[in-house]
Amino acid sequence: MTGSELEYDICLSFATEQRAYVDEVARLLRAEDVRVFYDSFETVPLWGADLTEYFERIYRQRSRYCVLFLSADYVAKAWTNLERRAALARAFADGGDYLLPVRCDDTSVPGVLETLGYVDARRTAPGQLLELILGKLRAASRGAARSSSATVLAVRPEGDTAGRSGGTPTELRAVVDTALAHARISPAEIWEAGWGDCVLTSLPAGTANATTVLTTLVPAVLSAFEGGAGRVRVGVDRAKLSPDGFVPLEEELDGLLRLMTSTAVGEVLTTAARADGVVVASEQVFDEAVRCGSAEIVPSAWRKVPGEVSAWVHVPGYPRPPVTPEPEDGGPRPAEPGTPSAAFYGDTVIGQVGNGTVHMRDRQ
Repeated sequence: MTGSELEYDICLSFATEQRAYVDEVARLLRAEDVRVFYDSFETVPLWGADLTEYFERIYRQRSRYCVLFLSADYVAKAWTNLERRAALARAFADGGDYLLPVRCDDTSVPGVLETLGYVDARRTAPGQLLELILGKLRAASRGAARSSSATVLAVRPEGDTAGRSGGTPTELRAVVDTALAHARISPAEIWEAGWGDCVLTSLPAGTANATTVLTTLVPAVLSAFEGGAGRVRVGVDRAKLSPDGFVPLEEELDGLLRLMTSTAVGEVLTTAARADGVVVASEQVFDEAVRCGSAEIVPSAWRKVPGEVSAWVHVPGYPRPPVTPEPEDGGPRPAEPGTPSAAFYGDTVIGQVGNGTVHMRDRQ
């Protein structure tokens, strides 16, 4: 089956009891521009459709890979059995590794060989599973998971940091390169360049997502500025790539720099006198990696700051970014946004709940 015949890169088959975990995986995949079939994303197509025929087509003909979330609940449900049979028929006809099992417990599933390699959801966070799926797509077809977007990391020394450790462009690049090596990301997979007094690093989809950047790369960068080595602003945003799929568009980079250099961010850093730096995330990155990302990221440790383009800030070492003192004349101060509500899967934050989403079917 050729790529042009496929409607989806990934289809997800799961029981209702695993929806919380699967929902997070699906949203992370969509954020990386992976074409994913997930019923909550298909409200309009599913409405009024003959679901038996519809799912037969999706799971047997229209997807590159099928990820099955296996459990006792999965075996007991009629809809998941229909999906599983369709996926097994495809796997039997095509051979290869169409089926990608994710075990939620140790239940044996008819038709799925015990010798088939699997991922254990009990030991794998949604963000980690995302990286595994992206790796599978890259291996199947070079560039299949490399989309027209990337996560961009920007590092900018603050004030008189220039000339101190980590302050010059050459030193900043060395700091970023060390962070990349720590995350085991090859320089050949990324784009890096100086941009004014910043160093920018673009990580195309499939190389590292926003969650990985915030939990691995950003702490490694900040560590270079600890102990009086200067202060730094670190920004993370999503960006569209040029037609060659490698270099971010200039206007996208300008947007990130505006976020980092905004007056509101500067006021936070000024108020946080003990901080070595501040982390700035765009609204999109906050949604993907903080609200719905790793358990290592605590949403309440971030604060939304006003500006031409909204951004979220985090000050390492502070449980909550400090607020600029009120003006002496008693003038108004922008109201603080509410803390996002979050649900948890084990120790993993899986995102905001209670948004009124209507599922077209209960996976019974």
